[in-house]
Amino acid sequence: ASQKGSRAKLWLAPEEKSVVKLSPKARDVASEKTQFYAELDHLFIPGPGVIDGRHRLRIRPSQGQVKQLVVTVPEGFTVSDVKGSQIGPWRFDPENKLLNIEIKPSQSKPFQLLVETQRALATLPSEVTLVPMRVRGSAGEVGMIALAFGGEAQLDRAVAKGLSVVNITDFAGGLIPLDKKKRPTASIQKVYRYAKAAGSLAVKVAPVAPEVRVSSNQRLSIGDERTVLGVDFVAKITRAGVFRLS
Repeated sequence: ASQKGSRAKLWLAPEEKSVVKLSPKARDVASEKTQFYAELDHLFIPGPGVIDGRHRLRIRPSQGQVKQLVVTVPEGFTVSDVKGSQIGPWRFDPENKLLNIEIKPSQSKPFQLLVETQRALATLPSEVTLVPMRVRGSAGEVGMIALAFGGEAQLDRAVAKGLSVVNITDFAGGLIPLDKKKRPTASIQKVYRYAKAAGSLAVKVAPVAPEVRVSSNQRLSIGDERTVLGVDFVAKITRAGVFRLS
């Protein structure tokens, strides 16, 4: 045997007809060294007081079996849940920012899982730097970062470092949470792509100001002794908030 394969020498008896049958050894993935590639989609939803993170991890084994994943969680975030049909027990170490996930049963074929995270956000307007989580031990890793906003916060500024801007339609759907009526609770506004050397995204989040639309009907009556102005105002609140009409 050699690193390029195996070979054998045969001495055949001087018979009229000789037959050689080859029976290749079946692949034993359990004995192979584990090697896999990772593709991650990160969705960050900033809002008043909190940033919700939803991370889809797609793992593609190239040899061996994946029995465990060790994921580095971004600074300030805590893991609230891990979902997936191949997920066993998982544990988040907040001190070292490591998420340990057992894969049961061990996988030699592609699979995916969903990680939900959260972190606190100061009173709006506020600035925060976002980085993707990383899968330790992967032979290669690529991913996307998407920013989405609901009705209570909006994007003021985003400065990307080591990231390339891509179209919103390039980001795979399914990560935005839905309300009770199955409607998306946020809309994606920015999408970025990163490779092996992941970058960072500095974001400034601003509050959404209340919006009131007013229509009026005014009537001016001029008489001999007096002038009367009658005004009817109809105020429609299109975006709730704290405001004053004067």
